[in-house]
Amino acid sequence: MSRSGKKATSLYESEIWRNKNAKKSELLEYLESLHEDLSKVEQDISHAPKGLHATAAHLVSPKFMENIDRDIRIIVTCCVVDVL
Repeated sequence: MSRSGKKATSLYESEIWRNKNAKKSELLEYLESLHEDLSKVEQDISHAPKGLHATAAHLVSPKFMENIDRDIRIIVTCCVVDVL
């Protein structure tokens, strides 16, 4: 659950990836929820959730990896580590 109490949408269906004008608070809330979800994913590749590869690709995109905000880059790094 995110801080707002809402369950995050699936890893790959969120519009946050496409929203170029997303606020920092929205990105952080989504990424924290994503980090929580990813930390629960089994390491067995045969049990990987659908869309995990697409999610990983979005996480390493310049929008997130080169974000000017330190907090965004930190939580994105946590998500990338969870995928590994």
